[in-house]
Amino acid sequence: MAGVTGLATLLGPGSARAGLCVIETPDPSGCARHDDMLYRSKAVISDDAYVDFVARYCDFEDRIVRTKYALACVYYGKKAVYHGAEAKLERNYNGIYAPLLVDSNGWTQDAKGFFWRVVETAGRDPLRLGDRARLLERRCEHDEDGKETLTKDFVAVGDAKPIAADDVLFAVTKELWNGMVFEVVGPAKHAFVRVEKAETVKKVESDGTVGKAAAP
Repeated sequence: MAGVTGLATLLGPGSARAGLCVIETPDPSGCARHDDMLYRSKAVISDDAYVDFVARYCDFEDRIVRTKYALACVYYGKKAVYHGAEAKLERNYNGIYAPLLVDSNGWTQDAKGFFWRVVETAGRDPLRLGDRARLLERRCEHDEDGKETLTKDFVAVGDAKPIAADDVLFAVTKELWNGMVFEVVGPAKHAFVRVEKAETVKKVESDGTVGKAAAP
């Protein structure tokens, strides 16, 4: 016990704070930010568990000390955790998505935060409640330089299913037509979505593409 208690003193006088928070599980939520923190485990702290805990909760500007069953550091506070790949996508699409959060006139926002609008009305073959329809999607990729690249073809998304009264498409337009195309913008997505009656959808190739399509 003396060795474990002494571990906290190894942080040095420069790290002295208002108190020393002692925890026995990897949950420091009860600790005060910037206080010294001592995590005492009943089991050996593996290398992976050590790195994960330190990365999430310790201040890298101060000394971090470790033994097999304990570690001591200065509690930084709970850090925001995000995945780099997802964050990159959100930055790439921020140029088109962020303005809609301020002014979405002409768009309809769904429950998931995506914005929809009609960009092509197609023919005059109406789609009604209960009609079996399939969505086809054509992605517009955005890179870190703001360049937009529209994929070549529309691709089937999911299986055909009956159109329901609560379908987002009816929130965007009260008159839904076979072949109608929507533009969809989200935090990490920009795409054109076409709705077609199930019987009008061409045979889907093995790669999921459905014929060729001109830019909407």
